Amino acid sequence: MKRILIVTALIIFSNTLYSQGLIWNDEVAAHHKTYDRVGLSRAVSPTSVSLEKYLPHIMNQGQSDMCAAYSMATCRTILYARNNNLTDIDKISAEAYSPYYIYAKYKKTMGQAWEGGLGLYTDRINQFGYAKMKDIEYPYYYPFTKNSLWNFSLPSYVDLDIESVKNDKFDNIYSIYASDDAVDPAKEIIRQIKSELSKERPILYGMFPLPESWGGDGYWSDTIKIKCLAYFNQWKGKYIADEECNILTNDPSGFCKEHKPEDWKGGGHAMVVIGYDDEKYGGSFHILNSWGKDWGNNGKIWVNYDVFVKTAGFIQSFDKEKKSIFDSKKKSEKTRKKDILTFPENEVGLDTKDFSKVIDFNWILFSQMTIEGGKYAGKKKDGLKEGKGTYILPNGVTYEGEWKNDKMDGIGKLTYNNMYQYNGEFISGYFHGNGVLTKFDSWGDVIEESDGIFANGYFVKGRKIIDIASSSWPGYRYEGAFENNNFNGFGIAKSYKALIVYEGIFKDGELNGKGKSNHYGDEYSGDFKNSVKHGYGILKYKNGSVKEGNWEWGELVKE
Repeated sequence: MKRILIVTALIIFSNTLYSQGLIWNDEVAAHHKTYDRVGLSRAVSPTSVSLEKYLPHIMNQGQSDMCAAYSMATCRTILYARNNNLTDIDKISAEAYSPYYIYAKYKKTMGQAWEGGLGLYTDRINQFGYAKMKDIEYPYYYPFTKNSLWNFSLPSYVDLDIESVKNDKFDNIYSIYASDDAVDPAKEIIRQIKSELSKERPILYGMFPLPESWGGDGYWSDTIKIKCLAYFNQWKGKYIADEECNILTNDPSGFCKEHKPEDWKGGGHAMVVIGYDDEKYGGSFHILNSWGKDWGNNGKIWVNYDVFVKTAGFIQSFDKEKKSIFDSKKKSEKTRKKDILTFPENEVGLDTKDFSKVIDFNWILFSQMTIEGGKYAGKKKDGLKEGKGTYILPNGVTYEGEWKNDKMDGIGKLTYNNMYQYNGEFISGYFHGNGVLTKFDSWGDVIEESDGIFANGYFVKGRKIIDIASSSWPGYRYEGAFENNNFNGFGIAKSYKALIVYEGIFKDGELNGKGKSNHYGDEYSGDFKNSVKHGYGILKYKNGSVKEGNWEWGELVKE
């Protein structure tokens, strides 16, 4: 099991599976330089800039190759919010652009297979324009439900005015790279990025290859080391080594020199730069990923300027003039009308994929209330929901409880298709205060439960039960304290498929300090670091033999 940067343990898939969504080769690199290049002015950029206020709820691409489409959709949404002075995250999310439209439209028009990444020919993608999720995915498909549109499927109710959609394209696309005669190429690129962000233009960029250490608790550097992936991580269906390797490495592959496969190439990944700060970590860019709010720090991390330039292989900025048409209009309301309580499960030829592991209540609940209403039965005051009442949203979410000024406020119960249930306090429409949020699998078993304090829709502190399906903790269930978006405090991690148990004090997602472990009857009690025996401890084998002393990364130090 990977034992460093355990924040990635909360991610369902490894970086290797994620990082196939962006294609970077000599042809794409050459095309990158055909766009207008960002020029440098004498104007001094501010010491910090942030576009966070223009972001929708954090997106999660799930098990797909759509990182480039997600990133471009986010850039378009940022510019829509900027041009329309939107800073309410639910209202921005209600107007967010569709990654599915970008990916499916481009891939199908170009005669490409559904699976696989995009080569970032952004001008060619841009010619198709951008449709909004409220016109395609809403209300029956991910992120508003667990069923993601898949394999070029198109719901029968979609009826876009294509010319209007095409007019919603970016007006300007600029490439960022150093000039041929640059004295300091890295410094020149940093200045270009800061200049564009100062104009509130989002930046699309790609990493090639995406390192296995990518992540962390809000900050990343290429010097961060992880434990070699040999043995506990599979490569091409087979194990790399016969026994666990404890060597720490910062090689992008995640393997030490001895175990790194000769044919390792890695994959590319697209993300969005949403800000910078000259004081953060010696000067850093703020990066938004598409792996959900549980990755990094609420889906975002900081990367030092120089490290960013060294690891980025593709950088572009986008802009949209305010005078342009903003709304993706439908041909007619009559053909677009939907029964908000009838899910079209039996549409002929419509493929979907189960994204239940990555759905987010911010999308399936909070943003939906902003797009359009469902069916309400209860008390009102001056036309607004006030007092006790029941509200059923188009995707099947049901809320029963107290209302204030048209928002959930007070004690209530929220359920979603026998998959999610929240019982507790609400304030201004969000989970806020004491509550219990439970997630069930299709069989009705609890696979995740958060019991404690919520704030603005997020679980912040309390007791967590979660089944973890990742390369870091494969087939484990954690039960214990949770704080700061990670396992912190006393907890137990128990494997379903193997007789392995870890118990003790967790810090930042790992067993750190005093603890116990049981591996098939071999019991260790003592010090741990990143869930590995490290420090003083006693190992009692099931055959009766004992090892006692100081340990370093799982090995007893010989005196």
